[in-house]
Amino acid sequence: MERKSTTALLLAAMMVGGGLAYASAGQRAFAHNFSGDESAAFLANMDTLKIHLMLVGGNYMGNHELAREHAEHAAGHLSADTIKEISEKNQRLGTDLPAALEKLKTSVEGNSPRSEIVQQIRDINGLLGETVTVRIDSGQLTNSTVRALVFANLVDGILESYQGAYGMAEGGSHDHSGSSMNMTGSTEEAHDKIVNMPAYQSAKWLTLKASSLYYKLNAGAPDGSADSMAALRSGLNELKSAVDSRASLESVTVIVHGKVHENLAKAFDLPLDGHAAESHDDDEESSMDMSGNMTGNNMTQ
Repeated sequence: MERKSTTALLLAAMMVGGGLAYASAGQRAFAHNFSGDESAAFLANMDTLKIHLMLVGGNYMGNHELAREHAEHAAGHLSADTIKEISEKNQRLGTDLPAALEKLKTSVEGNSPRSEIVQQIRDINGLLGETVTVRIDSGQLTNSTVRALVFANLVDGILESYQGAYGMAEGGSHDHSGSSMNMTGSTEEAHDKIVNMPAYQSAKWLTLKASSLYYKLNAGAPDGSADSMAALRSGLNELKSAVDSRASLESVTVIVHGKVHENLAKAFDLPLDGHAAESHDDDEESSMDMSGNMTGNNMTQ
């Protein structure tokens, strides 16, 4: 399953030209290097996958159904296109990683011993580390704009998971192909309380992950961005508090778009795209402006 973001961040200056040749089974093939936004999307996807793996292990003994759902989400985080791209860089990883995720899913469903589940998770994390090494150029791993886009993708994931927690579809996929940082609301109605615990757990742990990334992000922030970064830190704290307290979906949406994305965009000079979505009630446009104010019909109605 692969969720295509509704907008693309314009990063022409970061496009990586050329390609990388590799040898496999006596043949030479040509695998392209990836632009900054694609690298960021891949890295954020790996971080999200690791969170699902952690939640498999954490829930396995106390709530087997939650563990099963997180194992299913983990397996769904690798689309066919992503597996193909990994295989172009390393055929073994392109085969072993999806196979290991499917094996974990089957083992959880079959109530395998916890020690076996823990070992499988450890092995998968090792494969993920190898995959990042071969899939992402070293320069991208330390690029401050790529780090900002990884952060943006994770925040997108927080909101998507929180929407899922309130009973809204999570976009039909989990493999982020670029940070949307978009202002679009969903056309589905949300419940007035948390109804999907796996999605809520994901939102909580993604929020913690984003908070932990802030410090590296701040260290590489451009000159003159101190005020925006301080406001971003404040927005992150507010977001964590809102998610922890199970605040309304509208409240979390306003914080994400108006206080986190906006200040991230200011600090790193990233464009924010705003697109309108049609309401299924009366076909009026629903959008959020860059200050986080809702116009038209909001998604919690």
